[in-house]
Amino acid sequence: MRKLHVFHVAGLTVLSVFLLSAAYTFVLENLIAWLLTGAFEEKAISERWGSVLTATSIAAVAVIAPALVSLWIISERKPTKEELDEVELDYQAVTQTAQDAIIFTDEKGKIITFNRAAEIMFGYGGEEVSGKPVTILMPEKYREAHTKGLSRVRAGGEPHIIGTTIELSGLRDDGEEFPLELSLSPWTSDLQRGYTGIIRDITERKRREEALRQSEERLRKLVEAAPDAVVVADFEGKIVAWNPGARDIFGYEEHEAIGTYVTTLMPQRYREKHEAGMKRLRDLGEARLIGKTVHLHGLRKDGSEFPLELSLGTWSVRKESFFCAIIRDIAKRMPADQVPVG
Repeated sequence: MRKLHVFHVAGLTVLSVFLLSAAYTFVLENLIAWLLTGAFEEKAISERWGSVLTATSIAAVAVIAPALVSLWIISERKPTKEELDEVELDYQAVTQTAQDAIIFTDEKGKIITFNRAAEIMFGYGGEEVSGKPVTILMPEKYREAHTKGLSRVRAGGEPHIIGTTIELSGLRDDGEEFPLELSLSPWTSDLQRGYTGIIRDITERKRREEALRQSEERLRKLVEAAPDAVVVADFEGKIVAWNPGARDIFGYEEHEAIGTYVTTLMPQRYREKHEAGMKRLRDLGEARLIGKTVHLHGLRKDGSEFPLELSLGTWSVRKESFFCAIIRDIAKRMPADQVPVG
């Protein structure tokens, strides 16, 4: 509540208390006088009760009237220049210290406000862009759609991006394009209406995403080119990744292998131990083969067995655990009498 509101309400409260005090003092005096002069006289009773009711009515007015007047004053009065200045200072404190660019435009898309973060992001000074169309901040490819969108909304059409967050490109003063994230919302005042854009430069985020994408692409190509089988399974033992080397060694195409259990790739005699090991790992976190290289036998699609060398690793992504098996067919490199028996 503003200071002037407080003064109004305080004054009316004092008046209300004074009237209430006067009213109930009058009531008390009448009751005492009534008892002293004869409470059983019909005329005295009538006169005294009339006085009490009158005093009570005055008290009710003293309570209700100031409250109604206070509400009317608060609702009808316009903010003072000092109050408006205070609001303006609050607004400046928020916008000028914000890390994101904040841009206000009118309904035709002309820039009204351009905060400090926007100046740093786009390279323009606030005075330099004031009154200019916001299209100077966007690449040519967006401008026609932007203009049509403003016209559609002014004509009463549905907004397409207001109230959402989207990724676009911005245009700096020196002509450099950069990726940004835009949140757009409408605003209105007594005199006009327009739009507020909150803009975040996501250049660094995009660089990290691109570096990750390239890293994943290099890893994918490496895995695809590997002569060894690379098989990835989830914590339940279901296959989620299958490279060409695994296809060549086991005989299953990728679409045949994905979603099946890794036990499909091992002879029957290993499966019970495998299930017991998976249960031990899930229940106790104990892994006996992780990080080791062991010799076992595999089972091809055609039912034939072959000796293999297995290296097993594990990792977690977003609270999900996965296992990666690198498998090498060692039948060709070993003499027949040295091929391990399961």
